[in-house]
Amino acid sequence: MTESVLAVFDDLKIGITVHDPETGAIVSVNSQLESLYGYSEAELQTMTVGDYSATDEGYTTERARESIRAAAAGELQSFEWLIERVDGERIWTDVRLALTTLDGREYVVAEIRDITARKQHQRALRDEREFIEQSLETLEDAFYMLAPDGTLQRWNSALCSVTGYSDVELDGMHAVELFAEDDRERITDAIGQVLQHGTAVVEAPFLTADGKRIPHEFNGSQVTDRDGEIRGIIGIGRDITARKRRIERLESQQNAFRQLHETASATDPFEQKVTELLSFGREYLDVEQGFLARIDTDEGSQEILVGVGPNELLTNGATASLTESYCRHTLDPDFETPLTVLDAEAEGWADDPAFIKFGLGCYIGSKVVVDGETVGTVCFADRGSREVAFPEKSRLPKTNRRSSSC
Repeated sequence: MTESVLAVFDDLKIGITVHDPETGAIVSVNSQLESLYGYSEAELQTMTVGDYSATDEGYTTERARESIRAAAAGELQSFEWLIERVDGERIWTDVRLALTTLDGREYVVAEIRDITARKQHQRALRDEREFIEQSLETLEDAFYMLAPDGTLQRWNSALCSVTGYSDVELDGMHAVELFAEDDRERITDAIGQVLQHGTAVVEAPFLTADGKRIPHEFNGSQVTDRDGEIRGIIGIGRDITARKRRIERLESQQNAFRQLHETASATDPFEQKVTELLSFGREYLDVEQGFLARIDTDEGSQEILVGVGPNELLTNGATASLTESYCRHTLDPDFETPLTVLDAEAEGWADDPAFIKFGLGCYIGSKVVVDGETVGTVCFADRGSREVAFPEKSRLPKTNRRSSSC
């Protein structure tokens, strides 16, 4: 073997092993390989490839010989190989095998480059990508990445869940296709704002695959490469249904309090005021009936002074025995908050005389106390039951006042 040939590869920082094309035995190595593997040339010439390879991971002598035989047959071989150095450290190498004539004889020459740093970098990138992917999958919010033209490039499973579209259906879909026609211009403008200014926030409901609209807030940011070229947009879509409902409830309460104040401040006759307040309460609580009742505990009777709603048993002037009335429970001194029934039958009222007489599926009532004496009740009810509780603002504690509402 010409020493000058091996020296050239030393200068190139490339490890070289020269193999007999028939047996695969190592004929010669250069000094760069000795440094790389930690074995001397004399030691390597007595070893098989498997002796300095990670055989437990499949890098065996037989596998190496198969590649050497293929190279001897004229097929250029290129692959990665995991080496185990004399000190036990494992290093990744890039190996290329080719049939070469040296000093008039044919040999299979292996060019060997240390790619451990590259492999470690690749592993670090892979681990980082896996970490990012796992992190994105843990998000309850929908994550997305758009190309500059607005088509979807990446997303997490939350986007599939909320929209009802599969990964296959989302692949290459334009972002505006996830919204109704009347929202698409707003989404298009938001994409343009991100591309022009870097960020944008927009509210719009997703239009799901089955036609539902789910309110979301979208925060998008521009993604650029090292040269500042725009690569796309990444963003988060957050379900704001609960927020919208809270805002609607607050607005409803504000409107309610304003209407109550206006009604209470008016100079209308008492019965008209009460009628307006009961009408307002029916709408606010979403029930069919509101009534103000006078209670005569001595006579054991209930009389409806003002009743608003279709229930004929609870209109103006209607009377009933207190033993057949929900109000007898409302008057119970053990009740420190208004009596509330959401589903009478489910809550055990089916055998109660009040339920049998009035058939009220839900009810909320409070005492009317004048100068420390309970004189009546103000109540709201419906023949149907409720799945949701009455608004918290309707649950007033018992207090001494001239009138009360529920």
